[in-house]
Parts: sequence; structure tokens; C-alpha cells
Amino acid sequence: MKSIDISKHPPLETMTPNIEHSVEALIRLGKLSTEDIADYDGWLLAYVPGEETLVGCVGVELRPPHAYMESLVVHPDARRRGIGSELTKQLFGLYVVGEEDIRDLTAMTLFWNNRFYEALGFERIDPRVAKIADDVAAKEKHRYCTVWRKELST
Repeated sequence: MKSIDISKHPPLETMTPNIEHSVEALIRLGKLSTEDIADYDGWLLAYVPGEETLVGCVGVELRPPHAYMESLVVHPDARRRGIGSELTKQLFGLYVVGEEDIRDLTAMTLFWNNRFYEALGFERIDPRVAKIADDVAAKEKHRYCTVWRKELST
């Protein structure tokens, strides 16, 4: 696998129009909704070094004490190379380990992604509990999702 450059970015509205367009296009390619992406508090973007093509992205919503992983997408031509895993690990490191008031990272996903989250140390939690507890998990787009959480070790 070629190496991948992963960089931290602020909310979408502060990005250049070119980067914003690339993120939206990749999310649509991954068949995810772009409806709420302007609300995310930050992004990690993955590129092949020396190329301008975006190969992966993940957004984050911060709702202390939780961080919510949103819109994890890897370009179809770049899948099965560890990009999604690396984006997830770095997101956890930056927004959970690196933030004082955040204690866990929560992801809502469809069932066919369950093994991915389990392999990264996430634990499946009752979606009814998560959806009652906060506004992010209760969004309509998460209606059919399983909920996974990785807590900061104490």
C-alpha cells in the first residue's frame, strides 16, 4: 500500500471550496447523506502523498462527554488498504485522547460494518439507550444503525 497523508481540518465552512466539494463528492460516492456535514466540528482527510485526490474522510461532532464519528468514507478504489482503520484510530487519538472533556467515541453504522468497529476495539451498545441520551444518535438518518462506542481507558 502507498502511504497515506491524514490531516486534521476545521469545520467544512472554513475549508476552501475545492476541499469542501471533494468531501461532499466522496460522501455521496459512499452513499451517505451530506445533509448534516456542515454541522461537524472537524474532519480528518486522507490523501495519497503527491496527489490531490481525496481517498478518505471522517467527520466528528463533539458533544461532551461524547465525540461522534460521522461520515467515514473511503473511496472505492482505495478500500481494503487500512485507510478507514487509520482514520478511525487517528480520530480517537485527536478527539478523545487529546480532549479533556471527551471520554468516548461513538459511531452509528449499518450492520455490515459491525466487524470493522469490533476489530478496532469498539463495543456495541444498545441503540435505544444512545438514541434517548443525545441529539446526535437520535437523528433520523441513524434510525437503522447499530451503535458502537470506544471509551478512553482510565
